[in-house]
Amino acid sequence: YLRAEDPEHRLQWIESIEVHKAESGYGSETSLRRHGSMLSLTSAASALSSTSTSSFKKGHRLREKLAEMETFRDILCRQVDTLQKYFDSCADAVSKDEFQRDKVEEDEDEFPASTRPDGEHNHNNNGSKEKLFAPASPKGMNGIDFKGEAITFKATTAGILSTLSHCIELMVKREDSWQKRLDKELDKRRRIEDAYKMTLNELKKKSHYGGPDYEEGPNSLINEDEFFDAVEAALDRQDKIEEQCHSEKVRIHRLAQVPTGDAFSTIGTHRFASKVEEMVQN
Repeated sequence: YLRAEDPEHRLQWIESIEVHKAESGYGSETSLRRHGSMLSLTSAASALSSTSTSSFKKGHRLREKLAEMETFRDILCRQVDTLQKYFDSCADAVSKDEFQRDKVEEDEDEFPASTRPDGEHNHNNNGSKEKLFAPASPKGMNGIDFKGEAITFKATTAGILSTLSHCIELMVKREDSWQKRLDKELDKRRRIEDAYKMTLNELKKKSHYGGPDYEEGPNSLINEDEFFDAVEAALDRQDKIEEQCHSEKVRIHRLAQVPTGDAFSTIGTHRFASKVEEMVQN
């Protein structure tokens, strides 16, 4: 609430202050900040906790803006009270003026004219009526500067709108930051769920089980198709083993039935038999 010698001078001061606030960025996100120092513990701590510091600054700015709006509200309330008092005094003055006029008219009806000794009638002239019914100025009327009050009202409403826009801007920025954090948490949760599903599928696909109770029976971890495939593979392996054993028995039986002479004759008829005999004899 600024006071000056006259309303024009006061308006110039208000405009200068508003321009200076707009150029300097006072009370906004572009306000000047203190640079940190590596030799200062406070600066190091603030560098490590920049998120909490920025949120604290935003909350502090919101409280400052709320205090400014309360100040603007007090100014408007004072102006409303002043105008209400003025209007009440005007209404009281008008009612008193009407009461006096009615009383004078009643007196004139009772005593229409006063007679002088020489026989002339003395009537009340308009000048005396104007003196009698002079417009009564309400109390405090001369002490109210309506032009100054209008300028103050305009500046106050402009300050309220500026403060509200700043608060809305801060709330939008805070909402954007929370939305980004929510998106990050949702992305992190989705990746963890995907990794959990992959790990669970890998555990289900493993062929190694803890014991025979897990290979068959009600506690088996494999499904029906895998179970029957494993049984068929085991039967196939058993059939191959039996065939190999049978063929080996047949071969051994045939070798046992061949006589010794025939075995030597078969050796003597070999193409290298003569050379072997020569080498043995030599």
